[in-house]
Amino acid sequence: MQGNRFYNSLGNVHTTPLAGITILDFITGDILYITGRAQNVFDQSAREIMDRTNLVTLIATTGYTFVKNAMPVRQLPGTSVVPSPYSPPIRYLVEEKSISKVDDETTLLLERIQLHSSNLATFWFIPSTSVEVKPGQAAIIDMTPFVGRREYTHMARQAGEEKLLNDDGVRTWTISGQSPTGALQLTIREKQGGYVTSRLFEIAKKMAQMMPGLLEDARPVGLQVSLIGIDGDFVLPSEGKRLLWVAGGVGVTPFLAMLKGMTRSSERWDVVLVLATRRLDVEVLGRLVSEALAGLHSASLNLRVVTYSNGLQEDLLIDFGTLHDGSKVPVTIHDSRIAREDLASNDVDAKGREVYVCGPLEMEELVISGLQEVGIDSKSVHRENFAY
Repeated sequence: MQGNRFYNSLGNVHTTPLAGITILDFITGDILYITGRAQNVFDQSAREIMDRTNLVTLIATTGYTFVKNAMPVRQLPGTSVVPSPYSPPIRYLVEEKSISKVDDETTLLLERIQLHSSNLATFWFIPSTSVEVKPGQAAIIDMTPFVGRREYTHMARQAGEEKLLNDDGVRTWTISGQSPTGALQLTIREKQGGYVTSRLFEIAKKMAQMMPGLLEDARPVGLQVSLIGIDGDFVLPSEGKRLLWVAGGVGVTPFLAMLKGMTRSSERWDVVLVLATRRLDVEVLGRLVSEALAGLHSASLNLRVVTYSNGLQEDLLIDFGTLHDGSKVPVTIHDSRIAREDLASNDVDAKGREVYVCGPLEMEELVISGLQEVGIDSKSVHRENFAY
């Protein structure tokens, strides 16, 4: 929970280690009252319970009271629950979601920037210690050494800024590849109004205008941040398989890492990549896929791409790279948004494939629904949405 940041509750718990919690159900009108013994836990002891946290208050339940139909107000039927914009990001207990630890003092130094478009770029960061990454995993990075810590503000100055009050400067980005020297490649889209990405792209664009050589070697700038850990089980299987990858826009990033992993593998892979994206991004993402295939020197990979994008001419030639035999990656173009029925088409060829989906939550839900129509259980689908 996040209160007014005056921390009076900590003193109350310290002097009187008791607490009560009230949980309201606006659909049924029921209320659950919980009482318990409270304890404040600090520093390393707190981090052993909840990662990246210096303070945790534990409540051991001693009693409860459940009152049915206690509230006179109800949520309107047919409406969805909308969390408060002031709600802080969810943090998991260590026992719920563990991450791959790195050395406590591991830093990342910006080495290189590739600008793919006005709002899409790959940032290369060199870790100060060796970091092991499985293709498809993400890096958890503390960006406060770069953007600074936000000053205390009790209320947002204008609508839309509420979540910034809880912004701890920590970001999770999928790693789109790792260079032979160990640099982590992060393909990032600039988020409009984003506290971190807007500053990263501002630096990148200034480099491109004033000192383009820094894009190739950005180390003299000295931009250094902290690596907290490597996270994620949305990873390339250890054995060759028939795979279906469905990506929404920049959701292609874990699949770029997986393609690079396949180029170094002796396993045999058969992959259909379904890419649903904006018209302006199709060629850009095609180049990224092509670059990921650059190290392919064997017949281990058979890849086919199916794209869905409004305004995309179906006879347009888009380069998604070259296969081991010198032939171009086959591409099927659809001048439309992806729809549920598309998942049952021969182009997608979903049956018998292990499915991975990465994109906005709404797109993932659409894909899952479409896959169920062809008998694929939603529980068997690997998912990595943008909700982290």
